[in-house]
Amino acid sequence: MKPACPKCRLFYTIKRTGYNWEEGMPKSGDGKTVPYVWGSYKLWAGDLFECRGCGAQVIVGVPHRPIAEHYQAEYLDRVAEINPQVRIDDC
Repeated sequence: MKPACPKCRLFYTIKRTGYNWEEGMPKSGDGKTVPYVWGSYKLWAGDLFECRGCGAQVIVGVPHRPIAEHYQAEYLDRVAEINPQVRIDDC
């Protein structure tokens, strides 16, 4: 099932398969009194869909396990190799 946009009442269309992205994690700060400082956490791949009405985008089809995680020795090499299109900093 493709994602749907309730605002436009349209199905999202595939914009790119194999969309590589990085998940960030807070390295310091509490997010309330002190802003978070973000760092690398996990590398993922999914599919990027876009609403042809409003242009909203969503990443779906993300597997159960990441491509790599920050604690692995080869993590930075994988980041350089994969070159993620975006990093999501949110918790």
